[in-house]
Amino acid sequence: MKYFNRMKIYLVFALVFGTIFLTMIAYRAGVFHGIMSEDATEMLKTVKGEFERDNWMQIIQNGKKIGYSHSVFEKTDNGYILNERLFMRINTMGKVQDINMRSKGWLKDDYTLSKFDFKIGSGLFVFEALGSVEDNILTVKTKSMDDEREFSMKLENKPFLAGGIIDAVRMLGMEKGEKYKFNIFDPASMASQTVFVDVDGYEDIMIDGEMTVTTRLVMKFRDIEQFAWVGEDGSIVKQVGMLGISFEKTNKADALFSPGIRASDDLTQVASVESNMELANPEQLSSMTVKLRGIYRAKLKLYETRQIYRGYSEILINKEDISKLRDGPLILDRVNKKLLAPAMFIQSDHPDIISMVEKITSKDDSHLAKAKKIINWIYENIEKKPVLSVPDALSTLKNRVGDCNEHAMLLAAMARAAGIPADVEAGIVYLKGRFYYHAWNRLYLGTWVTADSALGQFPADVTHVRLITGAEKLQFDLMSVIGNLKLNIESVK
Repeated sequence: MKYFNRMKIYLVFALVFGTIFLTMIAYRAGVFHGIMSEDATEMLKTVKGEFERDNWMQIIQNGKKIGYSHSVFEKTDNGYILNERLFMRINTMGKVQDINMRSKGWLKDDYTLSKFDFKIGSGLFVFEALGSVEDNILTVKTKSMDDEREFSMKLENKPFLAGGIIDAVRMLGMEKGEKYKFNIFDPASMASQTVFVDVDGYEDIMIDGEMTVTTRLVMKFRDIEQFAWVGEDGSIVKQVGMLGISFEKTNKADALFSPGIRASDDLTQVASVESNMELANPEQLSSMTVKLRGIYRAKLKLYETRQIYRGYSEILINKEDISKLRDGPLILDRVNKKLLAPAMFIQSDHPDIISMVEKITSKDDSHLAKAKKIINWIYENIEKKPVLSVPDALSTLKNRVGDCNEHAMLLAAMARAAGIPADVEAGIVYLKGRFYYHAWNRLYLGTWVTADSALGQFPADVTHVRLITGAEKLQFDLMSVIGNLKLNIESVK
């Protein structure tokens, strides 16, 4: 049991760090792209400058250096180039992992995006994305293992590099009280989200032992606030993000060598939610009622078949009875048919995933039997270790290792390949007096049933409290919840 509990913490932790890390990428790296309002775009056309910067920053958590970043913004004959490198050393339950990320964006004279190149790697997992813009058509190509995907989307306005938002604000002017709006396009979800940047005022802060005059910017994204301090020379001297992680300006030698980079603190306990009640055997419960506080209900998916929202943030969760499921063909509606299709990180059409499904299931199996076999195979064959990268089904199948994110993506892909509509859910799950962030699945078998292949549960126990649904939305929709959510168990049965 001690080993199982340790593995369970490994699995739920990674979802938290993935959220934090992708938040930093969204603001700093340029996988995502900002689209400013038309008025601001017209303003930037008239702004000319030769500003360049070369920023080294150390990444700090509770006074300890856990990594560094290097950002270069330079003028070219045709516009600008923004290069960024980022390295972090993360400790997850005693397992230290190094994460490397790089991005490069080519900007036009008016600071709009021409193309970008992004890569992130951690151990066996590497994810790459290439993008370009032509006549307001954004084309993105992704690569993970030997699988390549491409999609295009028409944008209403010209895109801006997310990592260049602060540079754009600096060009437009940083007078106290100025406000700017960016719509950040997320290729993973094919949707836009709004980022507001407020010029908050002027502040003297201590950086590397020296008092520095800065302008403070407040960046608001999905109810999360991040802060940036910009020096008089236009360079970014400090940024503060989630759970005590900050970026502080330094020089190259100090960023790389002094002091040495140490592993981060364990963020598991920091992000987890305290429970008011000890649950000895949560797998044996048939129902649980909880009250949630500190969240915005309209932005979450709290209601579904097994999970009933009663108002005043009270939720009743009932465990599904799969013994009542009927064999036979599934009657699918438009939504269910969509959840049979492959997606960027759910490569259900890949030959390797199809072949594995055919190997472990039989043509004569019912959908319920197929689901059980797939869940059991993933639980028994995917090594349970935290993976700090962009999760995708194919990489998980090939590497045979992953945390809850990888398990959920692989189950979604294999279920879809078997003709079972499947989606990914995320929320919190109970373990030893606390609730931890976690990802699992729901499968359509005539009715929706939860499944947790990471923990070997089908259906999942009632302590799985769903907050959001959708593989493409997991990381970012959780940002406004982590650190704010409070939970009280009202009753169990």
